[in-house]
Amino acid sequence: MREFLIKCLDDDWSLPYERWLEVFHPNSLTFKRLPGNQYRIEVMKVPIYFAHEPPGIYLCVEGKLPDIIMSQIVNEVLSNLQQVTGQEGEIIDQSSIIP
Repeated sequence: MREFLIKCLDDDWSLPYERWLEVFHPNSLTFKRLPGNQYRIEVMKVPIYFAHEPPGIYLCVEGKLPDIIMSQIVNEVLSNLQQVTGQEGEIIDQSSIIP
């Protein structure tokens, strides 16, 4: 499992829940939205969970994906966030911080 924080550089993301469909997905990879109360998608048969909690957006890859694919997903979600909100952000790989 890998976790990433997509942190907004000016406090917190201005992203209402109704716009999550526009943001929380890769643009260049096939994905499908998973049913349930939590916001989850599936890419290459691997579930990915999203949560908006201060200090930003948490993205949790609930299985194994190649590093290049994970990087692509996280970078495309950041790009979507920046485009929809007009805010800037950065990606922090939480997996390297968590013991």
